[in-house]
Amino acid sequence: MTMEERGQYITLMCLQHQKGHLPEKTITFCVGSVSESVLSKFSKDDKGNFFNKRLEIEIQKRESYTESRRKNGTKGGRPSKKAKDSNNCATLGKDSAGVAVPNHKGNENVDVNKDESAVDFYRNHVNPTASPISLQSISEFERQIGSDVCIRVMQQALDDKISKWSYIRTILENCVTEGVRCLADYQAREDQFRKNKKGSPKRNEKVETSDVSMAHYIRELHREKGGKHGD
Repeated sequence: MTMEERGQYITLMCLQHQKGHLPEKTITFCVGSVSESVLSKFSKDDKGNFFNKRLEIEIQKRESYTESRRKNGTKGGRPSKKAKDSNNCATLGKDSAGVAVPNHKGNENVDVNKDESAVDFYRNHVNPTASPISLQSISEFERQIGSDVCIRVMQQALDDKISKWSYIRTILENCVTEGVRCLADYQAREDQFRKNKKGSPKRNEKVETSDVSMAHYIRELHREKGGKHGD
């Protein structure tokens, strides 16, 4: 097509999008005399009006999509990411309900107040004299992976009798790096680590399979470096 024909073609496509099928009179009024090359891009409906079939399909697709979004909006719209994460964590039931949380050995940990933040849990159960820097870090971890995951990590630290902040921070950093965002993610990560570790104990060391997790692995590394408690 010539540049003039391209201009006519684009103009007619825009008109169809805005006005619908085009009578020949409208075409002549808007773009003047139209070549056969341009008209060949259009079909005629039962009333003799011109329309481009491909554009017709795309218009219908858009209308269907818009209508589906409108219907979703009347139902409250798409759930937020936070709500999705909360639903994903629901599979762990009691964990996110704020009652006693069993650890991987089946023992009960510290009772968890469902309204207690990770920062409060750390001060109330781990280190009452925590430094402002560690509390600020916990607050940031809580924003990234949620209070439930942070509290679970701290509970495991208490189970392992290692309340040192560097130990807890290492596990939390691992969670962030590995994309953990809720308790379900954390449990899946622990299960996968135990699965990968099964049958591969350290040299000269007997390891119980049920006892192996990322937290325990980090614990051993931490103990090798020395230190159990404190900020």
